[in-house]
Amino acid sequence: GNILLDEGQYPAAIEAYRRAIALNPAYANAHYNLGLALNRGENPEDGVEAFRQAARIDPGMAEAWYNLASLQARLGRKAEALESLARAVSLDGRLSHAAQKDPDLASLKGEDLQ
Repeated sequence: GNILLDEGQYPAAIEAYRRAIALNPAYANAHYNLGLALNRGENPEDGVEAFRQAARIDPGMAEAWYNLASLQARLGRKAEALESLARAVSLDGRLSHAAQKDPDLASLKGEDLQ
């Protein structure tokens, strides 16, 4: 799936990640990568659920929380996005700096992440 994702073959990558999840539903990275493919493949609603599932399986996966926040913000779910972003930043403080420059999170600028 990762090669397909890198090559921009999103439908094929999505299918590969879904097969991986069917074989091992507890594989957080497969859910995370599925979220990336769904997001890039213009299916952000399903991407939200994939990132949410990755975060459920591995609550310490800061990148899953960050990407979840990004999609939630893009979809106008500001309160949810703030919660997810706060969780991401609490796990990896460097993400606070990344969030400042992320256009997907522009709607959250000036909000308190506490």
